[in-house]
Amino acid sequence: MRPGALLFLAALAGGGAAWFLAVLPLEREAASLAAELGGADVEAARRRARAWPGPTPEQEARLAESLAAYSRPVPTAPLPAGLQPDGKGGYAGTLPWSSVPALLAWAADQARPVLALEVQASPGNHGSASCRIQLGPERTP
Repeated sequence: MRPGALLFLAALAGGGAAWFLAVLPLEREAASLAAELGGADVEAARRRARAWPGPTPEQEARLAESLAAYSRPVPTAPLPAGLQPDGKGGYAGTLPWSSVPALLAWAADQARPVLALEVQASPGNHGSASCRIQLGPERTP
């Protein structure tokens, strides 16, 4: 038998053994979970849900408080120093490289989509970046 064919048969046998050792136990686990879910008493769960009296007034107050906290507008990050308005929806300027992550965070906080974002090394000044960002129209929910 040729060595290549012997190597192929060894790889085929190894793959079969790996399937029996790795995949079959997972299939058995999934089958047992499916059987367990299939045997669940759905009607009893529905009866328990209908019998629930509802939240207490304290729980309702806490829930209303939490919802109000989530509905408050989140303050956006300030425009990084060094960027100036550059026409309709655009900003341009020179920033130190350490301020570029702040520019990216500011762009992600905007309600308008980012259409273009350019960050390039400033010619002659290796410690700063020449940045330009173009924002699109206001997003509507």
